[in-house]
Amino acid sequence: MKNIIKETLFISASCLELALGILQMCQYEISPRRFILWGFFVVYLAVACTNHYSRTEKVTLVLCLVMGVLLYMSSGINTGIKAPVYVFALKEINIKKLFQWMLAALIAVTVGIMAASLFWDFGKRSVEDYREGFLFLGTRYSLGFAHPNVLQFLMFSMLSYCLLLYGERMSLLQYVILGTGYAALFGVTYSRTGFIVGGLILVLAVLFRFCGLQRYSRGLLTAYVLLITLFFVFSIAVAAEVRGIRMIEIVDDMIGGRVSQLDIHMGDMQSALPYVSNWRLFSSYVNKNMYDMGYVQIFYYYGIIPAICYFVFLFYAFGRGVARKDKFGCLVLAGFSIYLFTESLYFSNYLTRDFMLMGAAAVWYGAEHLQAAEGKGYSDEHAEEDISGAI
Repeated sequence: MKNIIKETLFISASCLELALGILQMCQYEISPRRFILWGFFVVYLAVACTNHYSRTEKVTLVLCLVMGVLLYMSSGINTGIKAPVYVFALKEINIKKLFQWMLAALIAVTVGIMAASLFWDFGKRSVEDYREGFLFLGTRYSLGFAHPNVLQFLMFSMLSYCLLLYGERMSLLQYVILGTGYAALFGVTYSRTGFIVGGLILVLAVLFRFCGLQRYSRGLLTAYVLLITLFFVFSIAVAAEVRGIRMIEIVDDMIGGRVSQLDIHMGDMQSALPYVSNWRLFSSYVNKNMYDMGYVQIFYYYGIIPAICYFVFLFYAFGRGVARKDKFGCLVLAGFSIYLFTESLYFSNYLTRDFMLMGAAAVWYGAEHLQAAEGKGYSDEHAEEDISGAI
């Protein structure tokens, strides 16, 4: 009974925080946000305190919290405290059940906002765009959200969660319906990044599901590492103010001028521009502007050490997914990593809106592995033994 209550409280808090985070994407804020967010943290902390940890896990958690406190003291950002507590609290939570509820909340809130925009004029309905393209007449629809890219990103997150939970069992017809709906949404938002990345992982998911593509897992892993390395190198180069290179200008044009955007600060504070010279070990109160290039944003907004910790967790989770042969979990993480190159929509005060972090946590604990374990009566200890053997 205690575990049921603990799990119910945790899942409810996670879904509610996600719902409020999505509302924020409509530029709609709830007044006592600060107290509500700390309230969620209290729930996560209470759950984490009831779990059982090894000595290594305890030491890791303490180190993460120390760095989180340093980040909070230097910048006022509490994510460095909330994130490790949340991830460790997940240890004795049913991952499959949690993500099923979070997917349901994501769909319900997003569809509700879209309906409110269409029928009650809630939020921003559309924006005019200078670009021209096939069957594109210049109007992009955001349907309640601050920008069409936000709507496409949320749909991409829904797609990713569907693949994470059900990709292994979906029929070809279900994949066709999912792909058709996603393509239709692109006609509404004209968000090229979301369409390309979503289309890519859908195609790979179909190949994994029906064509035995897992035989090429090592090649795909190598391609993933090379691609993310390329994104890192390019992002750091532009953050280091490398200019005048034709290739950078070409890429900048392809990604909608996001490199040029790095020269802009809403407060006109040149000392707070997101360049490497302004990166700190832990962020500061000055670095508060938002930029689309996610690999730049995370180092600029959170600081070098928190960003490194974030990516170490991401890549280690990916490695565990590879060891477990969790191909759909790895595919989802790859999709979010690619999306991060041009969008930083993950990062906010609402922790469960960081879909890449949530996806990494699911793969870390093994959503697919736990589903299989449910029918076999495996314990966490057996699961760890299986992982060790795979590695």
